[in-house]
Order: sequence, then C-alpha cells, then structure tokens
Amino acid sequence: MRGDLDRFAAAVEKFGQETLKHMAPEESTVLPLAKEHLTAEDWSETGTAFSENGDPRFDAETDHDCRDLFTAG
Repeated sequence: MRGDLDRFAAAVEKFGQETLKHMAPEESTVLPLAKEHLTAEDWSETGTAFSENGDPRFDAETDHDCRDLFTAG
C-alpha cells in the first residue's frame, strides 16, 4: 500500500514540475507581451472566449465529475 502512495506522490510531483515547465514561457514571454499590447477590450474578448470553452480533455459529464472532487460535502 505504501508503494502505491509513493508512486502516486511521485506522479503528482512530476505532473506539477511539468506543468510549471510548460507554463514558464507563457508567464515570462507571452503574458508580458499581451499586457503591453492588448487593450481592455481585447482582454474582455479573450476572457469571454476562454470562458465559453471547456477543457478539451473532458466532456461535460467528466468535467462535472472532476469538479465534484473539489466540492465540499
């Protein structure tokens, strides 16, 4: 049982590291350029577009099930 927990913890750690590595160029290059060049209207349109899109890895049912994991109750 402890081995399973250790493997899970290692997978979560690796996922976190890979996510940060993936996000680094966005945060260090893309977002500063966007802040410099996009208008308030651009940001509003971008926010609307992103809010209308779900996570492409999940369908509506899977997305609902995933959100339930983080809902107290």
